[in-house]
Amino acid sequence: YEIARTYFVEHAENDDLKKHGYEVLLAEFPDSPLALVWSMDYLSKFKANEINAEKKKLVEAVVAKSPGMPNDVRKEEIGMADTDMLELEAMILEKLGRGEESKKVWKQAAEKLAALSSTLPTGVSPRGFAIERIDCLESAGETDAAIKLAAEYQALYPKEFTFHFAAARVMQSAKKFPEALPAAQKAYDASYGDNRIRAAILLIELYATVPNKEAGRKVYEEVKKQKAPDSTLEVRTGRYLKKLDEAWKKLNA
Repeated sequence: YEIARTYFVEHAENDDLKKHGYEVLLAEFPDSPLALVWSMDYLSKFKANEINAEKKKLVEAVVAKSPGMPNDVRKEEIGMADTDMLELEAMILEKLGRGEESKKVWKQAAEKLAALSSTLPTGVSPRGFAIERIDCLESAGETDAAIKLAAEYQALYPKEFTFHFAAARVMQSAKKFPEALPAAQKAYDASYGDNRIRAAILLIELYATVPNKEAGRKVYEEVKKQKAPDSTLEVRTGRYLKKLDEAWKKLNA
């Protein structure tokens, strides 16, 4: 029933109807694990200064019910993991302006992912959990721990894009620009397709901090030689290429 209702709210004709639909669902089922998803979708319909006390009250009720959600049978029906719920709760708290509480929940999610990693059978890599843990640790304000974890997996998967990029991105966010450059270069060298564009954007942004326009130019020109999708298509590659152009303009500003 909740899933069916969610479908009709998500496919409502306009944002006003979607907002109203979420308000009804949140008021009716604040204890449902799905209410965490509704809350995020609902809050995303507003600018930060538009989230007034009445709107917050609806979502605060969901946060208050969240401790009981891991034991709710509905989570199994929708395929929601405990870590999914913690991460959603952390994002909601951030949108509600409860930043310190959000960081604590992000840390809980990271710890839960670490615990799950230890339960895997011998020979099964916890790399999937590691990728998520890096994001959770960074969001929790545990930057050094996030960088350390990324470095561990860089060593395990030296020829792969994923962890080089994650390490560089976290260091960039922490304004450790010189340290981020080698990891970003490794990510670029190991990448292809859309990931190559993402790595190029990161590299050019980092070169702007050094600065090194010539190195940035080389990366930009290499990626621009790749075949691009039709500009009329609304695809991810086009969005990445737009960001690449923006990064290049900033480097030359």
